[in-house]
Amino acid sequence: AFGNALAGQTVSVMAGNGATVSPTVTTEPDGTVEISVTSQTAGTSAVTASINNSTLSRDVTFIADVRTAQIADLVVIKD
Repeated sequence: AFGNALAGQTVSVMAGNGATVSPTVTTEPDGTVEISVTSQTAGTSAVTASINNSTLSRDVTFIADVRTAQIADLVVIKD
């Protein structure tokens, strides 16, 4: 408030396009938060943080990476 750091405040977090975030995070002593965003889908996700009457959104882009890709499901069908 008034340019001062606010520690211990709850920040609500949302993400689009199937990305996963913790729904709430708490500000550190210096007033900052760290938000982990994960997605299993390549593309852009809007990440929105809200506290009191203030909201801020940023786009996060996930890029497919052949080196770390994993097969999530495999079905074999007999011809």
